[in-house]
Amino acid sequence: MKIISIRENPEYKDTAIEYFSSKWSVSRTIYEDSINHSITTNNPLPQWYLLEKDNQIIGSIGLITNDFISRMDLYPWACGLYVEQEHRGNRYGAQLLQRAKEDCAKVGFKRMYLCTDHIGYYEKYGFKYIGQGYHPWDEESRIYGISTSEPVDFIIRREREDDRAEVYTLIQTAFQTAKVKDGDEQDFAAGLRNSNAFIPELSLIAETGNKIIGHILLTKTYVEQPDGSHYEALLVAPLSVLLEYRDRGIGSALMNEAFRMARSLGYKAAFLVGDPNYYRRFGFKQTTLFGIKSKNDIPDQFVQVVELEPDALQNVKGTFNCC
Repeated sequence: MKIISIRENPEYKDTAIEYFSSKWSVSRTIYEDSINHSITTNNPLPQWYLLEKDNQIIGSIGLITNDFISRMDLYPWACGLYVEQEHRGNRYGAQLLQRAKEDCAKVGFKRMYLCTDHIGYYEKYGFKYIGQGYHPWDEESRIYGISTSEPVDFIIRREREDDRAEVYTLIQTAFQTAKVKDGDEQDFAAGLRNSNAFIPELSLIAETGNKIIGHILLTKTYVEQPDGSHYEALLVAPLSVLLEYRDRGIGSALMNEAFRMARSLGYKAAFLVGDPNYYRRFGFKQTTLFGIKSKNDIPDQFVQVVELEPDALQNVKGTFNCC
């Protein structure tokens, strides 16, 4: 079994044109033009591959700049992944995806994307759902992305006093490229650390070597209920990972360890303000679903909560301060 790059093996050009056009409902002319030019271009894209076993073509994949999808800001895209039905179940699809990912990394692409209607397949190989995209023919598809970088060895530990200057800079740097931000997250975190809401056990860092690459802070907050009573909970603010270390499980590891520690301390719910597409993977839901509103002028879709214990918020209603 071998994966054949058409650019490196142009004698397979006509075979590739016929194979891709026979498997996908896209004009043969498009494949013919793209595959022909992929051999002679100086650009890293497009790339086309065939999977050959016992002198028979049994699969394919491509790398292109856009897969007829509205997210023109994202690239490259894996496309045309196909394995003949009688050869499925042997992880050949995973090998094709890995080859595409490796070639992306070789030319400097830090992420690879794909669009699909399938749920459950690509997640097995590290792809994460990032949102919906829209096609010119008035349909939409799920968009997935994956980092092309190798995993990072890191540890999670409690923040020390001598970490604080480095953590301040990390938060400031990380939020420069965040989707949802205010610009003063580093000062907000510093203020919380110096307040009565600070919980030393819930200020955690991710570290590789002697470098801090991620940080999470959970502090005390409460829901003010209609009868005037206070339901004590936690506020996640902020979660920060340096851009070059994202999509390697660091943010998830920080969040999961923070949740573990929070439960051990007796907390049952945690609130945050952030990107719903990212935080829903941890079980966060819009607070209004629980009858809880933010006192701050923030759109409801960004204000979220997770129950650290089942039905923790079943009898909780009211408002809370998230900033």
